[in-house]
Amino acid sequence: MDIPSENVLLGAGTDIRSSAHLNNVSVGDRTKIRDYTIIFGSREHPAKIGHTSWVGAFCYFNGFWGLEIGDRVDIANSVNIYTDSGPEVSEKLLKKYPTKKGAVIIGSDVWINAGVLILPGVRIGSGVVIMPNTVVNRDVPDGVVYGGTPGRVIKKIF
Repeated sequence: MDIPSENVLLGAGTDIRSSAHLNNVSVGDRTKIRDYTIIFGSREHPAKIGHTSWVGAFCYFNGFWGLEIGDRVDIANSVNIYTDSGPEVSEKLLKKYPTKKGAVIIGSDVWINAGVLILPGVRIGSGVVIMPNTVVNRDVPDGVVYGGTPGRVIKKIF
């Protein structure tokens, strides 16, 4: 396995595609990360992915301000997670729209469908299903189906 990365801890039985790029990340046992996915944390806040999880192709996880993904989490293709967001190069826009920063925490036994966007500072509970193309801009409680733009609770599972 040839991963162009640094500060990466891989658990036993992980399967990381060679086109994936990881930096400042720890990955639990038996977790799979598919093609062309980028996942990074920072030295101060390394990104953490739990055991027996799946990350689909073409995902982008900016975990610079903290990203924790629980065990048995299934993340489909083209999911984007941001722990900061804002117009970094325009001082004029930055005054009007300051950068938002905050860790993203995802519980265990979660299914995140394709095309989901998760914004800074969000906590997603355990036993959650996030519907395709949902924008997650607020916390999601345990045991619900969540969907829409912006997202909302569709129904309780447990």
